[in-house]
Amino acid sequence: MPTTRLLLGLVLSGLSFNIALAGPADFSTGPRIKGFGAVASVPAATALPADARFKVAFDVAEAGAAGELNRRFD
Repeated sequence: MPTTRLLLGLVLSGLSFNIALAGPADFSTGPRIKGFGAVASVPAATALPADARFKVAFDVAEAGAAGELNRRFD
């Protein structure tokens, strides 16, 4: 009986893990800015409302060269 409970617990815990994993082959540039920003599609993601607004802050260890893109963001 304890073995059955242990096995059932392991099976149920395994079913509860619904993890989306993306490997390097799943990333591509775009879709909004062609040739920039590697992104991966998340099919199970919830659609965002069209009027959604975000506040974003970026913190990087080093500044980019004067007049050039900071490559720490890509």
